[in-house]
Amino acid sequence: MKPDAVKPDPLAAIDEVLWRLWDPIGVNDIPEARDEYSSYAAGVLGLLRRGAGDEQIIRHLQAIETERMGLPVSFTRPYHAVASALRAAAQVRATDASTGEP
Repeated sequence: MKPDAVKPDPLAAIDEVLWRLWDPIGVNDIPEARDEYSSYAAGVLGLLRRGAGDEQIIRHLQAIETERMGLPVSFTRPYHAVASALRAAAQVRATDASTGEP
Protein backbone atom coordinates (compact mmCIF):
# COMPACT_ATOMS: atom_id res chain seq x y z
CA MET A 1 0.00 0.00 0.00
CA LYS A 2 1.33 3.44 -0.88
CA PRO A 3 2.19 5.66 2.12
CA ASP A 4 -0.32 8.29 1.02
CA ALA A 5 -3.11 5.77 0.38
CA VAL A 6 -6.03 5.73 2.79
CA LYS A 7 -6.79 2.33 4.29
CA PRO A 8 -10.42 1.32 3.64
CA ASP A 9 -12.64 1.18 6.71
CA PRO A 10 -14.70 -2.02 6.91
CA LEU A 11 -17.48 -0.30 8.89
CA ALA A 12 -17.83 2.34 6.20
CA ALA A 13 -17.76 -0.34 3.49
CA ILE A 14 -20.47 -2.35 5.28
CA ASP A 15 -22.56 0.78 5.78
CA GLU A 16 -22.28 1.44 2.04
CA VAL A 17 -23.51 -2.08 1.22
CA LEU A 18 -26.43 -1.72 3.63
CA TRP A 19 -27.30 1.64 2.05
CA ARG A 20 -26.94 0.68 -1.60
CA LEU A 21 -27.97 -3.00 -1.73
CA TRP A 22 -30.03 -3.86 1.34
CA ASP A 23 -32.12 -0.65 1.83
CA PRO A 24 -35.28 -2.33 3.15
CA ILE A 25 -37.24 0.91 3.54
CA GLY A 26 -36.26 2.30 0.13
CA VAL A 27 -34.58 5.55 1.16
CA ASN A 28 -31.22 5.32 -0.60
CA ASP A 29 -32.26 7.96 -3.09
CA ILE A 30 -32.77 10.52 -0.29
CA PRO A 31 -29.43 12.14 0.66
CA GLU A 32 -30.80 13.34 4.02
CA ALA A 33 -31.39 9.72 5.05
CA ARG A 34 -27.80 8.61 4.33
CA ASP A 35 -27.13 7.47 7.92
CA GLU A 36 -30.34 5.43 8.14
CA TYR A 37 -28.56 2.05 8.37
CA SER A 38 -25.25 3.12 9.94
CA SER A 39 -26.22 1.83 13.37
CA TYR A 40 -26.44 -1.72 11.99
CA ALA A 41 -22.94 -1.84 10.46
CA ALA A 42 -21.08 -2.72 13.68
CA GLY A 43 -23.38 -5.66 14.41
CA VAL A 44 -22.90 -7.04 10.91
CA LEU A 45 -19.13 -6.60 11.14
CA GLY A 46 -19.08 -8.38 14.49
CA LEU A 47 -21.01 -11.34 13.09
CA LEU A 48 -18.68 -11.60 10.11
CA ARG A 49 -15.56 -11.39 12.25
CA ARG A 50 -16.93 -14.25 14.36
CA GLY A 51 -17.27 -16.36 11.21
CA ALA A 52 -21.00 -16.05 10.55
CA GLY A 53 -22.16 -17.67 7.34
CA ASP A 54 -24.47 -16.13 4.77
CA GLU A 55 -27.57 -17.66 6.36
CA GLN A 56 -26.72 -16.12 9.74
CA ILE A 57 -26.20 -12.74 8.13
CA ILE A 58 -29.47 -13.06 6.24
CA ARG A 59 -31.35 -14.00 9.43
CA HIS A 60 -29.75 -11.02 11.19
CA LEU A 61 -30.89 -8.63 8.45
CA GLN A 62 -34.37 -10.13 8.43
CA ALA A 63 -34.58 -9.75 12.22
CA ILE A 64 -33.65 -6.08 11.90
CA GLU A 65 -36.36 -5.63 9.29
CA THR A 66 -39.12 -7.40 11.19
CA GLU A 67 -38.25 -6.76 14.83
CA ARG A 68 -36.70 -3.29 14.75
CA MET A 69 -38.29 -1.75 11.68
CA GLY A 70 -41.65 -3.50 11.89
CA LEU A 71 -41.56 -4.58 8.26
CA PRO A 72 -43.08 -7.78 6.90
CA VAL A 73 -40.75 -10.57 5.76
CA SER A 74 -39.49 -9.88 2.25
CA PHE A 75 -39.40 -12.66 -0.31
CA THR A 76 -37.90 -10.45 -3.02
CA ARG A 77 -34.91 -8.75 -1.36
CA PRO A 78 -31.59 -10.04 -2.80
CA TYR A 79 -30.34 -11.32 0.57
CA HIS A 80 -27.65 -13.65 -0.79
CA ALA A 81 -26.13 -10.88 -2.93
CA VAL A 82 -26.22 -8.53 0.08
CA ALA A 83 -24.57 -11.14 2.34
CA SER A 84 -21.85 -11.75 -0.25
CA ALA A 85 -21.19 -8.02 -0.62
CA LEU A 86 -21.11 -7.59 3.17
CA ARG A 87 -18.58 -10.40 3.47
CA ALA A 88 -16.36 -8.75 0.83
CA ALA A 89 -16.67 -5.38 2.58
CA ALA A 90 -15.70 -6.86 5.95
CA GLN A 91 -12.61 -8.50 4.50
CA VAL A 92 -11.10 -5.27 3.22
CA ARG A 93 -9.01 -4.77 6.35
CA ALA A 94 -8.31 -8.47 6.88
CA THR A 95 -6.89 -8.73 3.36
CA ASP A 96 -4.66 -5.73 3.96
CA ALA A 97 -3.46 -7.15 7.28
CA SER A 98 -2.58 -10.47 5.69
CA THR A 99 -0.17 -8.75 3.31
CA GLY A 100 1.65 -7.24 6.23
CA GLU A 101 1.22 -3.75 4.83
CA PRO A 102 0.02 -0.94 7.09
